[in-house]
Amino acid sequence: MSYLELRNIEAWYQKGKPVLKDFSLFLEKGELLSILGPSGCGKTTTLRTIAGFMAPAAGSIIINGKDYTGKPPNKRNIGLVFQSYALFPHFTVFNNIAFGLRMRKTPGEVIKKKVYNLIEMVGLSGLDARLPGQLSGGQRQRVALARAIVIEPNLLLLDEPLSNLDARLRINMRTELRRLQKKIGISMIYVTHDQAEALSLSDRIIVLRNGRIEQEGTPEEIYSHPASPFVANFMGFENSFNTEVISVGTKNIVLKAGSGLVKTEYSAGIARADKVSAFFRPDEVTLSAKKTDNAVPGIVKAVTFQGSSTQYFVETELGEFSVIIYEKRPSFSTQPVYLEFPEGSIIVKKGRLE
Repeated sequence: MSYLELRNIEAWYQKGKPVLKDFSLFLEKGELLSILGPSGCGKTTTLRTIAGFMAPAAGSIIINGKDYTGKPPNKRNIGLVFQSYALFPHFTVFNNIAFGLRMRKTPGEVIKKKVYNLIEMVGLSGLDARLPGQLSGGQRQRVALARAIVIEPNLLLLDEPLSNLDARLRINMRTELRRLQKKIGISMIYVTHDQAEALSLSDRIIVLRNGRIEQEGTPEEIYSHPASPFVANFMGFENSFNTEVISVGTKNIVLKAGSGLVKTEYSAGIARADKVSAFFRPDEVTLSAKKTDNAVPGIVKAVTFQGSSTQYFVETELGEFSVIIYEKRPSFSTQPVYLEFPEGSIIVKKGRLE
């Protein structure tokens, strides 16, 4: 039996307009599950329903074999970490972390031991007397994590907790969060719209679209084998075009590409003459000044130097595409080129792009 189960949940803010409909998911003990999707897809609603801040119109919430559907938030022993940190500005680091224990009337010596243990664990030693306004964004986020963990919750829910941090600090905090989760062994659900966060943190990922699960799997499965055009686009296959299957072999598929043809790896369920959508990532293709096999002609319209890489915007018969090449200096200017598709760089899905 899974540690957490949502069974056929329906939830809405406005009658007749469900955010979640017949929604089910499971979480294993000690697993870190990320819920990934665009704004408005139901990510935060899912957390609010699990935490008890929003009562489902139908369905049940089972934690460790017990039905928690009708229990109030203070009876669920669930830790929450928000995007805004939600720290008490007039409380010290120590008192912010200790707040939940004091509300539970935990003895003072036990509070002291648990809080200082967490302060050390999250790397805040020596900062226990500081106020939140005297801390950096990363330090405040560590306080919020420690406050949620110190009560030893059955489950930890995190709602885009790193989105207020700068890019470098977000990357560091991902590593710290994953290390801490593994060390404590806590079951965790992490909500984000950031693909890199979900891929780097998770044991398993659920991709949501309009309150329904579009795909679930390991980070490797979601990244390499998106189940639909929506997931492909969301997971970084940002270049796409509608096309037709010209032929299907045992290892390869040949696609119509404007006035020419391109070849890609065989995809199960695809047949000759199918109308399909094709996707490729900007950094999995390349450019050439000379015609090569498996390439389409184009013209570089714009060049953006990004330090370790260069981004090119290339106009072709199939549309304009983004191409990222990892190089010390730009190799092309605004000029005619050929957009090359290495083997396996294009994935194909049945159906046309919306």
